[in-house]
Amino acid sequence: MAFVRICAHYFANNAWLQDGQLLRDAHRLAGIPAVLIHGRLDLASPLRTAWELAKAWPDAELKVIDEAGHTGSSATQDAILDAIERFGVNAHRPAGEISVRRPCRPEDHGSQGISLRKSRGAG
Repeated sequence: MAFVRICAHYFANNAWLQDGQLLRDAHRLAGIPAVLIHGRLDLASPLRTAWELAKAWPDAELKVIDEAGHTGSSATQDAILDAIERFGVNAHRPAGEISVRRPCRPEDHGSQGISLRKSRGAG
């Protein structure tokens, strides 16, 4: 319920952005790499929006998942894990680094989702 309230609050306030501000100011994100992962079948968030942001953000890459909609798919989960691993390999990690367990498909471990947990004993 809290997540829904937070989303509704941001939506009601236009995320505190002026109309067109995200695309207009995306150049300010230069030097910050990103992977935008979008389901081609997502009717709630049109692919055009992600495509326009990827064009405007100098260091963004757009990955379109053909068989996924708004709620994702196993291919979406794989793309997310690949992006986490890609950015995590060369990133400087502080004492409280985050580690990713892979694979985390239901058929492999009997649970759903991505498992992110703080490392213990570092620092």
